[in-house]
Amino acid sequence: MKCPACGAKLPDDAKFCSYCGAEIDAAAAPFSDVRSGPAMYQPKLSAYEKILAVSVLLFTLLCLIAFLAGKPGAGILALMQIAMAAISFFIKKEVIRGAKAWLSIPLLAASFFLLAPYAVLLTSAKTERLDWNEIVLGNRLPAPEINRGQILSNSADTMLVHLYHISPAQYAAYLDACEETGFSVEAEKTGDSFDAFNPEGYKLSLRYFEDKSELHILFDAPETFDAMQWPDTGLARLIPAPDSSTGKIEINTDSGFKAYVSGISQEKYRAYVLACAEAGFNAGTAESDRQYFAKNADGYQLTVDYQGNEVIGISIAEPEYTIELQVDCAANLLFNKYDVTICVDGAEQGTIRHGATEYYTLILAKGPHTIQFASAEDDEVKGQSRIDAARDGVVCLRLSCAGSRINVDTISDSAGAAEPEHSEDAETPEPEGSTPSAGDAGEPEGNISGASSEDASSGPVYYSTNGQETAKNGNSGVFSYIGRRGTYDLYYIIDFDGGYVYYFSEGMGDTTCDRVKIVSGDLNHELAITWHDGDSVWSYKLYFKQKNQPGTLILQDNDGFKSEYEATELSEALSLRDSKRIVDY
Repeated sequence: MKCPACGAKLPDDAKFCSYCGAEIDAAAAPFSDVRSGPAMYQPKLSAYEKILAVSVLLFTLLCLIAFLAGKPGAGILALMQIAMAAISFFIKKEVIRGAKAWLSIPLLAASFFLLAPYAVLLTSAKTERLDWNEIVLGNRLPAPEINRGQILSNSADTMLVHLYHISPAQYAAYLDACEETGFSVEAEKTGDSFDAFNPEGYKLSLRYFEDKSELHILFDAPETFDAMQWPDTGLARLIPAPDSSTGKIEINTDSGFKAYVSGISQEKYRAYVLACAEAGFNAGTAESDRQYFAKNADGYQLTVDYQGNEVIGISIAEPEYTIELQVDCAANLLFNKYDVTICVDGAEQGTIRHGATEYYTLILAKGPHTIQFASAEDDEVKGQSRIDAARDGVVCLRLSCAGSRINVDTISDSAGAAEPEHSEDAETPEPEGSTPSAGDAGEPEGNISGASSEDASSGPVYYSTNGQETAKNGNSGVFSYIGRRGTYDLYYIIDFDGGYVYYFSEGMGDTTCDRVKIVSGDLNHELAITWHDGDSVWSYKLYFKQKNQPGTLILQDNDGFKSEYEATELSEALSLRDSKRIVDY
């Protein structure tokens, strides 16, 4: 007979259920294991049995996903989960006789524990056993000891292979084998990277990732160059012809130039850089062993870089200017109190709160640029202005929010010619709550910052106590910069007057601000600061990204790593600093 409580099969003379402990009433004949008519009694599935059944279905689905994704390892693991869940179900239903009923639970738990390795196998990179002989350029490199990995690119021009399960010793041995094969021309080697050419001009790049035990091999065939005649048109006319007649010119217009020249040794590269400097590209220079950057008197930007294997790249870009843009949004009393989004040449810069003043530092190429404004509530309500960038400077604009458009007025412009665009039937906003007179129609209420052209161009800029021209010197007054890092910001306040640099973070919960003495220098060259913390001493360098352009600051640490900071509102930075506890170093 069967237990009336749990449905377990029991001997006919049982008094208590050996599974659930329920007392058995001998008169409970309906639960005996005897057919009654044409059908036999079928007990319902318990909650646990339903969980077992659902688990089998779930693991079956995971198995199908794994095999369809081409991950047989994960599929085999899912088959094991199906088997474990099914066995657990059959134990519970007593289909498997002799097994202890309690084994069902740990067996099911074990099947769920396999979900973690299943996920790893399902999401891991697909690896394969590599046949090095099938790689087109493989015969030019030594075959690695480990042949598990991926071939990401395989052609006569380039090869990219990722090898897995590579130990540091195996990486070092493979690097030595590459050097012995001839990859020692212009070699550059660090702990986890290696770059070199062989005598035929093939370039090898190795990158080792010890934390993942991966070795990435990039191998490029040498590029072939044809005979070339140096042009005397476009921007190529601004620089001397290199000492070579082979190469290729990709771009040569009045707005850009790009070329590659072969047959230029490192000695010839250095001589060519000197020739370019003598030709006028000697302002705002930034130079390393393999790259030279400079501007000429008109602001055109030259970059010459030695790419290895006696090939140099040459490019010239149009002048770029730092435009400090101030936008005042006049406040309305009752209506049309919407915020305004601002875009420059189609790229969104931010949102201007109604009645507020916002500041933006723009790096713009020489020539005209469009500044577009739109209501944050209705993008059909628009207005725009144009800036003709011709020099570093300050542009101040005033916005008047009306019902059908945004009117833009130029308050001052020292960067070029900013020209507002109005349609002939443009709506003129009236000060709400008053009647406009003949001389003030269209003027919204509220004070306008920078109402005087002279004040706007000669007063302090928003990120410094200096005016625009004095700020370019980078050696006096106070400057403020911000590095936006997503969930937090980093600030540097450079106080030449007090002789300190202040550093602090906002958004990380830190309540302190470092104060470090200025050792020497200025921002147009290098401003040196040094931290002293017990026996530990470390130094940083601060300087403008481009000489005489204070809009962007570069911080360079002890290891030569560089990060950029943009100019930010000085009053806000000082307010945040004053809320911190100053710690001297």
